[in-house]
Amino acid sequence: MERSDDTIDRVARYAWRGRRYQSLSDTELGERWIKAFRSTVAELDNESFRSTEEDLFAEHQLRRLQPPYAKVAADRDRLIAHIIEKLRELDKHQLSALRRERLRLSDRDAYMKRLKISEEAVERGRAHVMKQRALVRKLVRQGSPRIRVARAVLRELERSVRRSQESCNFYASVLKGRS
Repeated sequence: MERSDDTIDRVARYAWRGRRYQSLSDTELGERWIKAFRSTVAELDNESFRSTEEDLFAEHQLRRLQPPYAKVAADRDRLIAHIIEKLRELDKHQLSALRRERLRLSDRDAYMKRLKISEEAVERGRAHVMKQRALVRKLVRQGSPRIRVARAVLRELERSVRRSQESCNFYASVLKGRS
């Protein structure tokens, strides 16, 4: 089964919209997908056909079924031939620009994910620092001999939060420069 991030996002959006094709039997689902796939190939610019095919595909994914690819082999071959023809029409400069744009977008997605991870690490770290500060205050009030160790842990937690914040700042600046 196909499991790219894009596929997962499309399946999630379909499920969020209410799984329009949930009540179909597996056979009906397959037959409708075949029809939608063929319609999409026949009219590649028709967004409605493409959207329907994607939703039917998503329902297959949610049921952990493969769409009946074997029944659309000729249509798939026509689609591939069409794509190859369009790629040949592009000159090398255009193709290179498309590749750079695709790479730039995928880099942006990767930086966005890293930024989110860093932001979450900062939040978790700040929560740990607050707990450790409370522990240090409690140990000071009690005159505990463990205060030295607790302060060392607090310093290390604070350093970790600073490093995570630096990562956030770095990823944010990279993304700002790529906008």
